[in-house]
Amino acid sequence: MAEEESGFSVVDKRRVSQEESTTGETSSSAAQEDAEPSPESGGHLPHSLGELPHLTVRDRLLMSIDILHQGAWLAMGLVADPSTGEIERNLDDAKIAIDAVAYLASQVEPSLDEPTRREVKRVLSDLQVNFVRQKQL
Repeated sequence: MAEEESGFSVVDKRRVSQEESTTGETSSSAAQEDAEPSPESGGHLPHSLGELPHLTVRDRLLMSIDILHQGAWLAMGLVADPSTGEIERNLDDAKIAIDAVAYLASQVEPSLDEPTRREVKRVLSDLQVNFVRQKQL
């Protein structure tokens, strides 16, 4: 009985040369180059993947506001969960998400330009109004 080979290998097809793809050979070094960043490389991604943009704390706060904003809509049962397609309602979770949006908005507001400030206030206001409506049902 033949012994099966265990494990698997990853081949990044973006790095397979035309010659290798026609012969069906793969280079383990090409696969290893695209592996997770190593401590020796300083934790940086390979240069060929391009540099990731630098995110300021302001950018991260705005991203967090957006994530919590989406979570609040899901928790209020006004939007179906994209992973399940189901609508679930949990107003306690919605309140926590909305309160977190309000806090983060208050922290980031001084550093925002006027159009972005208005948008953040509109997002928070929409969440609060819809929460009150859902609470009354």
